[in-house]
Amino acid sequence: MNTLSHLHPVEQVGHQRNTHHPHQNAAGDGMHRQQILDLYEWAAGICFRHPDQGEIATAHVKTVHPRAGHDEELRACKACILQMEQERWAAASSDGIEYTPGRVGEALP
Repeated sequence: MNTLSHLHPVEQVGHQRNTHHPHQNAAGDGMHRQQILDLYEWAAGICFRHPDQGEIATAHVKTVHPRAGHDEELRACKACILQMEQERWAAASSDGIEYTPGRVGEALP
């Protein structure tokens, strides 16, 4: 199972900044954006953070079970998945928890 406890989130998801981390060589030993995205199943849907974009490639994040009404599936676009992965990595890192990507809809242990 891939874990990212030793990598800075910028390296994990390949955001614009290029911050070198001593545990990652120039060839890039860590997980990158596409590797993280490949952990999810993608289908057409509406991103819960960007509904105005209409139907786009999204991944299931979580199913919400409201007291009244029907269950609602929360889906997120690729940019949002990567942002949530980075946020979860940062939270896990600050709590000293080893992070495993691919579970944005789950609570950290």
